[in-house]
Amino acid sequence: MSEQTPAAAGPSFTQNVYGGTAAQGVNVTQNIGVQADQLADLVRQLRGLAPTLPQADQEEFLVDVEVLEDTEQAPRARLSAGQRIMLALNAAPAAQAAVETLGQVIGALGG
Repeated sequence: MSEQTPAAAGPSFTQNVYGGTAAQGVNVTQNIGVQADQLADLVRQLRGLAPTLPQADQEEFLVDVEVLEDTEQAPRARLSAGQRIMLALNAAPAAQAAVETLGQVIGALGG
């Protein structure tokens, strides 16, 4: 009988992905998301836009902004919060720049 040795795992790569570019292969870890400073700028913009929304919607909007900001939240929760924020901002004409950036964040969270 001959002994079988497991194939070497080979090198392991970690890749941070910003903007949806992805790699394929064995032993590749991808961290998909947005840069921290981009997310911080977006959150600041979103908080500044909250007063432009109807009073009844502002509290829920700010809760969703907190979920989006919290990188410890599950990607699905952050994606859902981002989608709700997008819907709220579509009604606010002064929010176009934030809507574009938020679209990039949602794209990154959605994979």
